[in-house]
Amino acid sequence: MDGNKTFFGAAAVPAGELSDTASHNALEGTDGAECATTGIGEATPVPITPTDETTAEYKCETQSEGDRKAIHVGLRDQVSRFKPGSVIKYISYHPGWPGGQGQLISDTMWAAATDWNSRNPGVKFQWTLVRAEAAFEVVYGGTHATAVASAFFPNEPRGAQPRQLLVYDKTFTPSGLSRMRNSFQHELGHVMGLRHEHANTSSEPTPAILIGVKNPLSIMGYLFQRSIQATDIEWLKYFYTLANGTVLRSENNTYSWPIRDYNP
Repeated sequence: MDGNKTFFGAAAVPAGELSDTASHNALEGTDGAECATTGIGEATPVPITPTDETTAEYKCETQSEGDRKAIHVGLRDQVSRFKPGSVIKYISYHPGWPGGQGQLISDTMWAAATDWNSRNPGVKFQWTLVRAEAAFEVVYGGTHATAVASAFFPNEPRGAQPRQLLVYDKTFTPSGLSRMRNSFQHELGHVMGLRHEHANTSSEPTPAILIGVKNPLSIMGYLFQRSIQATDIEWLKYFYTLANGTVLRSENNTYSWPIRDYNP
């Protein structure tokens, strides 16, 4: 899929209680937009034909490939994050999903975004129907050998098109569907600048800097029982209170990188 050319047209509109900002701005320029949702709740799935499952654990492709992508933070020469207080707008689409899952994807992504917003981590997610103002778009990524999804880190340039949060076919397996909200929480963690819980291992090509304490149940880990932990929130909030340019050091002081702020 060519991310610079893909555009699915009608934007999906997640329902439920929105912030004042979202409720005031979401319908700008939306003549003819197709509403794809009825409510978030627990994002109840609608019937689909699942694909075969070939892996027993959650996989996410967002690591540090090409040194562009990445609690653990950092990308070799910098610790990227969006400017504290930023509103990170995103758009998802009604068509273009296996089994016509635009409603499910839209509702579940907004539920995951709301889970983060309710904890006030230092930035805020907001859905939009205006692609030109979106920091990223949620799109179907097709087949992937191991991953269910991939996102990006704040230092990923937006360019002429929104960045992409890709949802792969393995999301639409029975276990993938049951963990979709959790998976989207994980991907949005990457968008805020978080690396995997196991980032300082041989499975990730670029080392990371640890802030706080390790927690295997972190939302940024791969365990099935993972969820947003109190430690995730505590240290993410702390991370977003630090000044732009603050130098963070690795556990053994072998490297140090400055925080670099980016606009959504």
